[in-house]
Amino acid sequence: MHIGIITNDLPPARGGMQEHARELMICLAAEHQVLICSTRLTDMAVANVQIAPMMSGVLSDDVKQLNRCPVDIWITLSAGLASYAQWLAKPTFAYVHGNDLIHPWQPNPTLPIRARRWAQHWAGKVDLEGPVVAWRRKKVRQGLHATRGTFSNSHFTKNLCSQMYKLSEDRITVVHPGISNKYYQPHHARMSSVLRLVTVSRLDVGASRKNITGVLEAIALLKGEIDIRYSVIGTGNDKARLIALARYLAVEDSVDFLGDLSGEEIAAVLSSNDLFAMVVRPSETDVEGFGMVYAEAAASGLPSIATATGGIPDAVIDGVTGILLNDISPGGIADGLRRFRRDQERFDQNTLRTFAEGFSAASCTRRMMDTIEALL
Repeated sequence: MHIGIITNDLPPARGGMQEHARELMICLAAEHQVLICSTRLTDMAVANVQIAPMMSGVLSDDVKQLNRCPVDIWITLSAGLASYAQWLAKPTFAYVHGNDLIHPWQPNPTLPIRARRWAQHWAGKVDLEGPVVAWRRKKVRQGLHATRGTFSNSHFTKNLCSQMYKLSEDRITVVHPGISNKYYQPHHARMSSVLRLVTVSRLDVGASRKNITGVLEAIALLKGEIDIRYSVIGTGNDKARLIALARYLAVEDSVDFLGDLSGEEIAAVLSSNDLFAMVVRPSETDVEGFGMVYAEAAASGLPSIATATGGIPDAVIDGVTGILLNDISPGGIADGLRRFRRDQERFDQNTLRTFAEGFSAASCTRRMMDTIEALL
């Protein structure tokens, strides 16, 4: 089959959506010809994958280009891109993640020159946020209803998509984003007097829901009670504040900011720690649709401490592959760390790995293609 994928989330940019796109194209290319259509360049080179940075972000221009492509089906990898479905000649399937449903991007409509000048004149002079978001959601709804089928990254996202866009639940299939084989490796950590925590996250102000602040404050509360070593992987414009906070809390000697690491380096760090820590602090406008990092941790034999919110319960089973918290205050996180330390030996690495096998990229891609073939 010739499969076209429409996405603007590609490596070398980092993040869960980019990793999902990478692993999906690699797995599809093992059995199919894959064409990636995007507005951006990528450094990826994969056999049977053609990368075409052919899209402009203007709907009419893009549709003309896409309908010339020799593909059998299209897969769009964000909610906003689903709006192309009603204009494409070939069957189209959409994949949605969570926040892309709440704040969808949209290709620009083709506007007359006078309308373009009006939009440029008023941009930034009036508050158009409400009307713009409403217009974008309308276009996403039209696109999703025009698809042959929609995939969601979790049961939470499936429910969100159905409720927000009035899409019947039987038209939405949960297929988790698949994780790379590099995370399935032996776990080297051993029970010791030091509790070794690790977090992988963008350290950006815009990603503050990841709540590294809360973990640092919990570590400060446990000082003198539990000997903790905390490794933080990632970089961004909030890193300096987090380093200053660790110093202010007098836990800087217990915290290592490791910077931006490759996937292989991240896998190695995961395999040498005791617990993955990401206690997300969500809001109505910023949700955690799934959380690939929890599945990656489980594949490395590492349990997680996380929040019982959004799509996270798909990735973490409380008491089996980690601990889910309802109280995400510093005190609540500290209590969760106490619970883990007390029950640490109960978290079995073989159970974690078996659970994580269901999230392998090959397994998730197979489920997606089985669904697509049944709907064609």
